[in-house]
Amino acid sequence: MDDWPCEVSYNLDEALEEVQPDAVMMLRVQRERMSAAGGGFFPSPAEYSSVYGLNSARRRAMPEHAIVMHPVPMNRGLEITAEAADDLARASSSRSATASPCAWPLSPPPR
Repeated sequence: MDDWPCEVSYNLDEALEEVQPDAVMMLRVQRERMSAAGGGFFPSPAEYSSVYGLNSARRRAMPEHAIVMHPVPMNRGLEITAEAADDLARASSSRSATASPCAWPLSPPPR
């Protein structure tokens, strides 16, 4: 990736603070890949969630206009905490009917 026009960060909190992104793409984790039999890419679901998951504090660190994208179905509590997911669902209900179900605004759009 050295020749890509991008910066790589392994710290989500720092990236949210420094970049102030317009969108954050959450990855869908396949639970079967987390076990030793599936390759054991993550030490535990709790560690993945704490390091890379979207929680309320991370959501609040994002700009108001930012959207959260997720390829669905979501492993509730793993990629996105239940509290953050409920908040995103409330915000998305204020969007138009043409909005994608996997892209949520973090606050209602201006009228």
